[in-house]
Amino acid sequence: MNIYLMRHGEAESIKPGLKDSERKLTSAGVEHLDKMFQAIKKTIPQFDYLLSSPLIRAVQTTERVKLISQSKSEILIEEKLRPGEELKVLIHLLNSLGGKNIFICGHEPDISEFCSSLISTNYSALLFKPGTIAKISFEGKVREASGILQFLFNPLLFK
Repeated sequence: MNIYLMRHGEAESIKPGLKDSERKLTSAGVEHLDKMFQAIKKTIPQFDYLLSSPLIRAVQTTERVKLISQSKSEILIEEKLRPGEELKVLIHLLNSLGGKNIFICGHEPDISEFCSSLISTNYSALLFKPGTIAKISFEGKVREASGILQFLFNPLLFK
């Protein structure tokens, strides 16, 4: 099984009158995502499942991924991907979904901490700038500290 973990793309700044949950992707954020995915599209499969945080910027990022990957599956809005949630509870969900390739879009610092817990028993300091995507592969079921980090791409590399 392959898990693709992604932090949403670059979003609007926090400002008075705009709730954090309402922040959308910036045009530069969309452009960076599109450039990165065009460059790495041969490494991105059609996903069996697309999971997104309910926050707008994560949903918009997942919509870009769905479009570029030409995935047929619907986007599943997952409350457990809200900022500050304990992502380890996702392991059970991921294993219950099955499928070969699962995409997850969430927030920092949760996504980098989840990535770290999937690949190591020790804390691994990983930097997930907006739009960063990682691929972790597993033999069989998803388990903590049993994944192999296949890649970690930052969209700024593709400016």
